Amino acid sequence: MPSVKRVLMHSLASTVTPEVNQVRREQLQAIQNQTRRTGALALHDVATKRPEVVAAFLGLDYQPTALEHVGSGCESNVFRLNESDVLKVNFLSLIMSGRKRQEYARRARVEHQAMKHYLGSFIVPQETDLATHPSFPNREATQATQSFVEITDPQLFPSTSTHEMAQTIGHLRAEQPDIIDQLSEFLVRSQRLYREEGLLPDVLGHGNLVLDDGGSLKMIDGQPIAPQFTDAQARAASNLGYMSAALELAA
Repeated sequence: MPSVKRVLMHSLASTVTPEVNQVRREQLQAIQNQTRRTGALALHDVATKRPEVVAAFLGLDYQPTALEHVGSGCESNVFRLNESDVLKVNFLSLIMSGRKRQEYARRARVEHQAMKHYLGSFIVPQETDLATHPSFPNREATQATQSFVEITDPQLFPSTSTHEMAQTIGHLRAEQPDIIDQLSEFLVRSQRLYREEGLLPDVLGHGNLVLDDGGSLKMIDGQPIAPQFTDAQARAASNLGYMSAALELAA
């Protein structure tokens, strides 16, 4: 069961925009256990209405950042740093000890290098380090700097069936004739990454596997799903299975 601090940190981070906050609320409403759901929603409401109080409880100085928010993941908020770069800030690292934060950053760098090695030009490179959090100036957080990429989300994931993904690929092919070749190469490289390193690219939802403005397939989430996240790996493997079968149908 997630700790109170972890739940509060997730909800505090979701106050970055009303849209992200609503997504967080919907995630909590989906908790099946009624007691856990009620407790998590109560904590979320406190974080939403009194973020400065929750921040103080977590030992943080709250100071909303002036950086433009451009996206969020399960552990990070993404901000536009300047015209050419984005900043991915891992908010869960705020409630880690200094030693755990350093280890987390080290592991993130190692896993990203593995992604670059196996997926090559499909990966948008990033540099991970520890730096002051833009909204909590008294605490360091694990942060990754990555080039800003103009993207089109082909909405490949999540798919509910091989047939659904094959239809999506067929539509893409009309505008991007080499999409099957690109996806096939991405799949082969992802399978090798899993066989040899036990890692999988994060293909769990929208917005990670995209097309840049030149039509090249890009994985903009530079962190893979590690073996300890068994459920997430199983779902990612299932999505890649849909892709494999769909490519055969669409070829």
